[in-house]
Amino acid sequence: GMAEERSNQMSTINTINMTPLTAAGSPELFQRRNFINVEQNSEEWLALRLGRFTASNAADLFAKKSTKAYQDLIKRVAFERIKGKSPDDFEYKGGYLQRGHDLEPLAAEAYQQHTGELLLNGGFFTLGDWIGASPDGRHIDGVSGVEIKCLGWKAFMDYAKLPTLAPEYYWQVHFQMLVTGWESVEFFAWNTDFDIIPPVTVKRDEAVVEQLQNAIREAVYEVERWIDVLQ
Repeated sequence: GMAEERSNQMSTINTINMTPLTAAGSPELFQRRNFINVEQNSEEWLALRLGRFTASNAADLFAKKSTKAYQDLIKRVAFERIKGKSPDDFEYKGGYLQRGHDLEPLAAEAYQQHTGELLLNGGFFTLGDWIGASPDGRHIDGVSGVEIKCLGWKAFMDYAKLPTLAPEYYWQVHFQMLVTGWESVEFFAWNTDFDIIPPVTVKRDEAVVEQLQNAIREAVYEVERWIDVLQ
């Protein structure tokens, strides 16, 4: 099939020069945008994420290639593309994430009360065949949205102290802007025990989007090499 065709093309090129014949080098890598109005954490939502790099992993794309974080991400996406399912030991909902998921409606409510902005369901966005993002909310204007983080008390204290957005969050919201085409994303960190910190608006920076695209191209190429080995 397509993956096989792609992987055959992969084996004919060297690692330095990604030709346009491969998915990694293809101009279509960042074309065709879709929005699917699914509920986050539903079966359909999990199925849509399969075999894609998503905004939640954006920071890992900038880890050194030799790191476990980078290699694990590449291997998982490769596994999912080859097998059409997640690895058995891959738990999207860790305890910490599950807690965040349970609190998210409260955080969204706090955001809406604080800003007076109505939030539409974030759903899941895809761009091409390799990347996706599920922001926590869309604004009515259609060109912006919200990323909500339910932080534990220690993480929230750290967040409150930082003068600027942590790099991992910055990459995540830019990945969302790449996939959605939005002009800005509001980052809203929240904790039940602390006073509200107003959301931080991150405006789309084309230079950052380009850095992300380059990192994604490299990651797609790494996945294609695994597919080549295993299929």
